[in-house]
Amino acid sequence: MFTKVHPTKRKILDKALELFNANGLANVTLRQIALELGISQGNLNYHFRKKEELIEFLYFELFQQGEENEKQIRPFGIQEFFRHYVSGMEQLYAYRFIITDMEQVFREVPSLRAHFISLSKFRDEAYKKAYLLGVQSGVFVALKPKELNAWAETIRLMGDNWITHAHRYGITEKAAVFENHLGYFKRWIRHYCTEAAGKELKGIVK
Repeated sequence: MFTKVHPTKRKILDKALELFNANGLANVTLRQIALELGISQGNLNYHFRKKEELIEFLYFELFQQGEENEKQIRPFGIQEFFRHYVSGMEQLYAYRFIITDMEQVFREVPSLRAHFISLSKFRDEAYKKAYLLGVQSGVFVALKPKELNAWAETIRLMGDNWITHAHRYGITEKAAVFENHLGYFKRWIRHYCTEAAGKELKGIVK
């Protein structure tokens, strides 16, 4: 989370996030956010002059949290790896409009597209670091550099699409969205696990 945010500004951000997630980015106006909060639009505009400013703040708030999490990666067992992955899912789901309405986000704030693309390199390096730590811990089997690059790209692409994939097939309730993705994820990640970690993975239930 960003620090030293004015309490009213935080309330506006939280309500905007709630409405963006529930109704879709294109269907929410600053006036609606103000009405929901019971404040004047002038009061809201004192903190956020345009809808784009709200979107940009929430976008960077999400990815700041993600960057902090990746910096904390350390040696782990398969259960720790799985819990860390689910924790990342929780963060993304809390800001899910950014994923489900990604193209609309980029239309509203075009500069965010370039940032998102540049961020992919950081994310891939973080995923590769995690995998190599898993190899050291006896969780994952060793991969050749090209295979490791493909692994990192695949897990990044899953992170970009798991919510929209579920919604596309009519799966919208949170628990079902998580269950849908984690079923795919566990079957996929098992191919990279050592025999011992693979057996342990089968017994993990979110």
